[in-house]
Amino acid sequence: MKWSILVFIVSTLWFSTTSLADPPRLAAALTLQEMETLLSSPVVAEDEFGFSVALQGDTAVVGAFADTVDGVETAGSVHVFTRNTATGRFEHRARLVAPDPGNGDRFGHSVAVHGDTIAVGAPFHDARGLDAGAVYLFEKPAAGWGASAPAAVELFPADAAALDNFGWAVDLDGDVLVASSLTDDYDGRFAGSAYVFERPVAGWSNAVAETAKLTPSSPGLLDQFGVSVAMGDDIIAVGSARHDHNGANDSGAVYIFARVGSHWISATESQKLAPGDIRGGDGFGTSLALDNADRLIIGSPGHDGIADDAGAAYIYERVTAGLFSLLTAKLIAPDAAVGDAFGNAVGIGGDRVVVTAPSADIDGVQSGRLYVFDRTLGAWVRPIQAQPFFPRFATQLQSYGRSLAVDGDAMLVGSRGSNVIGAGSLGSVSHLQFGIHVNAIEGRLDIVDLEATDPDGTTVGYSLVEIGDNDHDLVEVDATSGLLRFLRRPDYENAQGELGRHDFAVFVRLEDVGGEHSVYKVTVRLGNVAEEGTSPPASTFRVADVVVPYGVFADSGHQFGASVAVSDDLFVIGMPNYNGGQGAVFVWQYQGDGKAFVPRALLTSPDNQGGQFGWSVDVADRLLVVGAPRDSAGGFHAGAAYVFPIAVDEDWSDGLASFTRLENPDPDDSDLFGWSIATNGSTVVLGSRLDDAVETNAGAVYLFERNLSLAGGWTLRARLTASDAGADDTFGDSLAMDGDIVVVGSPGRDGLTGSNAGAAYLFERPALGWRDATEVIRLDPVNPLGAGFGDSVAIHGDSVVVSMPREYLDTSRTAATSAIDGAHVFEKPVRGWRALAGAVAYLGDARRSAKDVAIGESLILVAYPDRVLAYQKPAAGWSAHDGSAVKNFSLGPAKLDDYDPRVAISGKLVLIGNPDADGSLGNAWMLEGISIEQLLPALLLLFD
Repeated sequence: MKWSILVFIVSTLWFSTTSLADPPRLAAALTLQEMETLLSSPVVAEDEFGFSVALQGDTAVVGAFADTVDGVETAGSVHVFTRNTATGRFEHRARLVAPDPGNGDRFGHSVAVHGDTIAVGAPFHDARGLDAGAVYLFEKPAAGWGASAPAAVELFPADAAALDNFGWAVDLDGDVLVASSLTDDYDGRFAGSAYVFERPVAGWSNAVAETAKLTPSSPGLLDQFGVSVAMGDDIIAVGSARHDHNGANDSGAVYIFARVGSHWISATESQKLAPGDIRGGDGFGTSLALDNADRLIIGSPGHDGIADDAGAAYIYERVTAGLFSLLTAKLIAPDAAVGDAFGNAVGIGGDRVVVTAPSADIDGVQSGRLYVFDRTLGAWVRPIQAQPFFPRFATQLQSYGRSLAVDGDAMLVGSRGSNVIGAGSLGSVSHLQFGIHVNAIEGRLDIVDLEATDPDGTTVGYSLVEIGDNDHDLVEVDATSGLLRFLRRPDYENAQGELGRHDFAVFVRLEDVGGEHSVYKVTVRLGNVAEEGTSPPASTFRVADVVVPYGVFADSGHQFGASVAVSDDLFVIGMPNYNGGQGAVFVWQYQGDGKAFVPRALLTSPDNQGGQFGWSVDVADRLLVVGAPRDSAGGFHAGAAYVFPIAVDEDWSDGLASFTRLENPDPDDSDLFGWSIATNGSTVVLGSRLDDAVETNAGAVYLFERNLSLAGGWTLRARLTASDAGADDTFGDSLAMDGDIVVVGSPGRDGLTGSNAGAAYLFERPALGWRDATEVIRLDPVNPLGAGFGDSVAIHGDSVVVSMPREYLDTSRTAATSAIDGAHVFEKPVRGWRALAGAVAYLGDARRSAKDVAIGESLILVAYPDRVLAYQKPAAGWSAHDGSAVKNFSLGPAKLDDYDPRVAISGKLVLIGNPDADGSLGNAWMLEGISIEQLLPALLLLFD
């Protein structure tokens, strides 16, 4: 038995802010970790703490608009937190209130922070008329927040009037403030407006007037122009969630305003944004986030995508000055449900997007969820550990994600109502950070090489920091290399750290030569892992990655995961229905030893023929083969396939541009050449399941070998057919290859009852090489009254597994006969395959149709619509197997029989595709041999 040390490095607890230089950071893939929960001080129930949040650097700002101030109800307050560099936690420093609080003002309804300035909206303040609104500015005192009460600057627009709700949304960027008046009645329709204020040289004061008023060119009644605002450099975006775009009620729109010259001037928009699939009630523009004025994310929480009001978010990029002319992604939640309101709050930073769904249910409670997306290969995808994020107090929260602020690797997530300390309905804010995790092996003192980088290009030094309760006395860090290691071997059986059994915590400080520093919390967890080697026991797999397509690839019906293949360190996932059936293929690479899976290539049909490119895939020995069975270049749906060589040191920068196209030598309409694929790296086998070469729709298989003397590099060597071929046999429906053995499925072959009983055929390479041939032996089901035998085949070494996808048709079936409905296992006899007498084992679950099979060194996987069964090879071989699964990942009876999951295995790596999930959008799961405890919950979600 070996143990792993799971190391969670919680991304920077704080950065120094003594200069404009950037502090050093860890160079690693990041995962989301919950750091702490912020509460108001004093704690007050029903104050709506967390309704609004803002974050920049070491300053966090939280609005509590329903707080009572000096006896004035719902006057509102704002709480300021700063990060304590001695403890790494945010500490409450100040409670800001309006100098003239009024009943129902809702001071803190909106907040923003930039540098030393905080802006607070009070949209129901009455100084300029009933609910006219106001915005307050606070600047940090010289001694810091909380040292003394900062003076407030109170701003109003020149045309302030009753019911304007000025201050509904605010944003700060340097010396510029934008604030909206949600129901400004300048046009008689209460459409709303926004105002821009610029800080004079003399500083902010009550006398500062707006420099510009921003309005839409086509205002409508109660459009809510100004429900959200975002500003960056020379761009201001304003959301109008109830605008009736193209006559669709409350569909929404976003307006873009560009600065002219060095100052803002009153104007209508430069651009109006609304996606092509916008519908009534979408609320497009409810939330906004802008990154460096070049990338804009827009929330549409009422969008009816997968479910009514499930929500969506859209990402636009600016190509030309002032214009967001490129819609690069539409994001949806993979587990979307009715009323989730995904997109209610959004955040963006570089190549990471965060979206909340505050109305999503957890155990029947409308608690809310948070989703993270990364930009990879031009598309936005949900990264490794970014499943829907649930905080520790998930079932005790209400509307988790009502508010959101993102700054670098940190974020604040507000919950309007919670009960995290058992004191009634309190608001709270989660402080989240991104971190990394790695693995180590028992017996090694080394834990992890921290590998920090400094944006300023200077040398980074490492040291331990003693903060609170931690285990710094158990470890050391190399001051130069950053290698973190144990001082002595831990007691793996009885390890007890400050965080509990098998859990340790230390803090590491990174500092560059200029004095800029950051501190990371490192959590070291000791856990059980399997021995090294191929095909670990089926009970020791864990989920290493989950992949869901996003961006232009995210749409129902695309069937991501319809084909899967894995070999060595490469994972291949097909999406044949992308773009109306053109198809796409994704390639990921495993970094090994518990490290990340890295997306490497995203391929579409190289010559734009389409034809469901990606319907079938296989990979072996750095060779990727992709089928496009409905390619029509050689005839309607005649089919084709593509071969992509992958260099060992592939830099992936060209997206695997080098390829060879393979076609049926005698193409005909509806041959479906490329329906199935198998390769061993030097030979490619392609199924043409409706080929008429022998009989109508009997099917055939074509074998190509690498030939470096040819320009294309591949030569057709053989056509394989069944000796007893008949019409509609669909020979070539499935394929498998290992070394010199090819197995072909023919699920349409008629059995004794003429009912598509099916068969599989085994071919072996002759001593003189491949040539046109019929089978060495036919593999038959033990019960010829079954149906579809051969729908899926797999081979590893001397073992072959063949699926029986449709249930036994005889109503007199018994428990004894029902077990054969899943998969048959065949083993090569001592005298060779020709001496095979029949199957040696039967693996199955009679309740559902087996959809796919995969086999490794000592493991067989059988996929059903509602489960994946894992079978372990006995020491005496498959013939000694009793038919029982090592693990039955049962998901209950209420699942669809037409779900069609795919499985692949190579060594300790497993890939599962579920193309029918999420309205046939599809997803895929990457597993590695580590821990059953992590596999089970993942598979429970797999087909939900």
